[in-house]
Amino acid sequence: MKSLLATIDVKMSSFITVFFSIYLLSTQEINQALFGLVITLLTILHGSFFFNSFGLDHKATDRYCLLPVTFTSVISAKNIAILLISSIELFPLLLINLLKSQNMLLICYYCLIIMNIALIYCLVGNITSIVMAQPRRYSHFGETAGGSGRTFFATLCWGIFLYINHALHGDLLRGIYIHTGIFFVLLTGFFMLKRKIELLYEERKDKMRIDLIL
Repeated sequence: MKSLLATIDVKMSSFITVFFSIYLLSTQEINQALFGLVITLLTILHGSFFFNSFGLDHKATDRYCLLPVTFTSVISAKNIAILLISSIELFPLLLINLLKSQNMLLICYYCLIIMNIALIYCLVGNITSIVMAQPRRYSHFGETAGGSGRTFFATLCWGIFLYINHALHGDLLRGIYIHTGIFFVLLTGFFMLKRKIELLYEERKDKMRIDLIL
């Protein structure tokens, strides 16, 4: 957690959260288009951590491969830490929006989209964190390698959800039903791929042990 807070990504997202919170409190009517844009930007900034969960650790996943711990416990701790930081930054914005707009359906809609994005990040990120692990520096956005591709993927995810939002023509109730369905599909996919991800991790551990013996 401490290492995450020291990165420029979190410092930038925290600054955006504080600045935008002050703006929301000072305005009489919230511009929902601008609000959605800021939420998108914050989640894209947080996305780089999901796609390279071990980037701040020495030699990526190697240190964990040598420890008697399961991949589930390691990656769960990583995901929870990132989700906790994201929640702390997004919650005040959603709360201010709820108090100002008095529109619970709209906030539920935002929350469902954020939950779906988080599931996609975890689903894809847990794989890329193993097979495409790269070291990253605290003073640089994203990763030292593959960062632009992963940022593009995060942006693409939001683009798809924004297209769905546009196609709904403001029908929030229908949108909640659709995104609830997407959530359960993604949740099912997450648990189906969990075993596959664990096997990838075990293969890496076995390779590390063989290299040490040789």
